[in-house]
Amino acid sequence: MNASLARLQATTLHASAELNAFTAWWLHELRETWLAASERLAPQRSQHFVIDLSGSRGAIRRQGSSDPAIEFDCNSLELPELQQLWPQNAPVGARATVLLPESKTLTCELRLPPVADRDVAPAVELQLERKLPLPREQLYVDWRIRETLADRSRLIDVLVARRTTVDHVRESVRAWGWRLIAVSRNEADGRQRCNLLPPPTRRLSFDIGKRERYLAWSAAALLGVYAVVVMGHAVFERASVRDELAQAHTQMARIDKQRAVLTNESKPIAVLHELMAQPTAVDGLVAVSGALPRDSWIYQVDIRTLASGVSVQLEGYTPSSTTLLQALQGSGQLEAIELVEATSAGVGSGSERIEMKARMHTGAKP
Repeated sequence: MNASLARLQATTLHASAELNAFTAWWLHELRETWLAASERLAPQRSQHFVIDLSGSRGAIRRQGSSDPAIEFDCNSLELPELQQLWPQNAPVGARATVLLPESKTLTCELRLPPVADRDVAPAVELQLERKLPLPREQLYVDWRIRETLADRSRLIDVLVARRTTVDHVRESVRAWGWRLIAVSRNEADGRQRCNLLPPPTRRLSFDIGKRERYLAWSAAALLGVYAVVVMGHAVFERASVRDELAQAHTQMARIDKQRAVLTNESKPIAVLHELMAQPTAVDGLVAVSGALPRDSWIYQVDIRTLASGVSVQLEGYTPSSTTLLQALQGSGQLEAIELVEATSAGVGSGSERIEMKARMHTGAKP
């Protein structure tokens, strides 16, 4: 019992963790889709800033904009108040990418032997255990495959920073009311290929901001449009087939009326057919003649047609009354066969004088 309860609890916890991870991933992807669409459709309203701390002075610039950067003094990665940078119309709810100085990060290169794609991550983690200067729980690490060589070995670029450094920058940006989406450093070509922030699917946040409200209203609007389209389609189909339905109902009513007339008029025919199906005296005579053995003969037959059916009464001679009885029963057209009397026809004749009664099957025809 305890083992079953423990398995049930473990399964519940695992399912809850998977559901939380999926929900967080879905919210993250929905938010990123909205932001990507807003940057393409309305680039002038894009709220994505790059906070560059790699130089002697910090700089903030809007990504993809030609506006001059806002510079400030940064000492030990301390960020000034947002109102000092924007005395008026300070951006609210913006996204931010922070570029750390080289003194706060560590880069290294790994060379992986030829392994399957699914084994790349475990192989990198195994080599990082030997390469990292500090325990893994004190560091944020990210890596990217730089190149796959001809022998299927891979060159991996690794970026490492202390957790305290990244967490300090994250709290400073969060104090501005901004959302930090990446912590990296500038490469030689000006691109940022690594992100030291932990994957968003590991955190589940139900904070509702302006963009989340826009997403909710957009989903509600799309649902309303879908309902209108479905209702319009139903109304159109109903209007387009209304005449056909009315004509079909008229034809069905006409067919039902004609069927009732035919049923009423066919009653005498049904009665006549039933009467014709009943056996007659002639049918009884034919049935007896067909079932009579060759060595038997009948000198008197009384066949009568009654309301209950056709009754047959026989008198004659036969070598064996038992054989005659079996022959009449085997005809399949007589029932209730009864041997009334059987007496010897005379000494030395070898025959019996018999008297039998029978009745034909109802509806039986020879």
